[in-house]
Amino acid sequence: MKKKKTKERVSRKNTTPDLPQNIVPVGERVFDDKNIYIHQKVYAQIHKFAANKTENEYGGILVGRILNEMGKENTIIEGFIEAKYNAATPTTLTFTHETWEYFHSEMDRKYKDKKIVGWIHTHPNFGIFLSENDRFIQQNFFTDANQVAYVVDPIQNDEGFFFWVNEKLERCPGFYLFDKNGVKIKQKAWSTDLD
Repeated sequence: MKKKKTKERVSRKNTTPDLPQNIVPVGERVFDDKNIYIHQKVYAQIHKFAANKTENEYGGILVGRILNEMGKENTIIEGFIEAKYNAATPTTLTFTHETWEYFHSEMDRKYKDKKIVGWIHTHPNFGIFLSENDRFIQQNFFTDANQVAYVVDPIQNDEGFFFWVNEKLERCPGFYLFDKNGVKIKQKAWSTDLD
């Protein structure tokens, strides 16, 4: 009888992912009803990817899960897929049909149990904001209330998340880096040595 209870407890734990507990805040307090969590290895991967992308805009999608817990909608970013076959200029990024096919094939291959929770793109030396083109992408391809836009400026070493608040795109004042319990989280922004 005791063995059965143990198995049930383990099984329940594996099917119900919890909110990350080992976290470090970046920026200011997040809005009362929303939080964004990004795994520190994904954070490092994105910044390593963006570091030498200084002539044109580049980007990709953010992969993870949404967890409604403690009265908040929590976007938990656990993966990044670089955009291939995109059209890019110094001020725009366009995901083509081939880009979306690549995203979906990578999702099927690497992230079957995850969903697309947003996108990331660079603004080399332009700062952190959403242009009209960025807003078009968000409004037409990332319409779920919990899908985010993450903008990184690799020249000015700045970054920011945007998400939907009352059907408007707002900049998020902060987010959380996370990792497994017991793993040290490096608080230094722009650190790419977390491999």
